[in-house]
Amino acid sequence: LEFRRVLFRFETRRARMATPAAAELHGAACGGCHIDVSARELQALRALPTGELPECPTCGCILVLA
Repeated sequence: LEFRRVLFRFETRRARMATPAAAELHGAACGGCHIDVSARELQALRALPTGELPECPTCGCILVLA
């Protein structure tokens, strides 16, 4: 994924969000809004094609999947 594209998406989210623009997924919980992502949503996030950024389905922050 191109660095400038990722940075632009991060900065755009950071400017308009009250929650963090990016967060780590802790187990099944978003590190930004602390709400659990369903098993189905988690599977879909992990199956995203290369180049797509995973986003929390609740708060919209960019998720870092470990």
